[in-house]
Amino acid sequence: MSNQNIEEQQHPFMEIYDFGIEVLWFPAIAAKFPDRLEEIAQKILDEVEEIGSPVIFQHVFPYQNEEVIIITSWNDDLDMLSADADLVAYHEVVKEFGPDSAGGPATFLVPVPACQAGSVH
Repeated sequence: MSNQNIEEQQHPFMEIYDFGIEVLWFPAIAAKFPDRLEEIAQKILDEVEEIGSPVIFQHVFPYQNEEVIIITSWNDDLDMLSADADLVAYHEVVKEFGPDSAGGPATFLVPVPACQAGSVH
């Protein structure tokens, strides 16, 4: 692999799909699923349709053995959905409260995207 290809993989890149979505792919998801990005883009559209709004601040859905985190909005200039997509690196505990249904402490977790996790992912 050339140095240019390695450098390109370390930066997000935009892809526009003819089925109505542009996606900013972050390096972790692009490296993990390089041949599945179009399929994931379609899954993003399915998730947005199920939620019922093109504006999503943060949403996580499973894909194979990973979790994908997305942020979406409507791009008026292109008249299509715009999404940022990354893998979830881990879930951070924000607050513990409780008890949960089993009697232990309940926790509030926030997914951390791979692009914000550094070398953890």
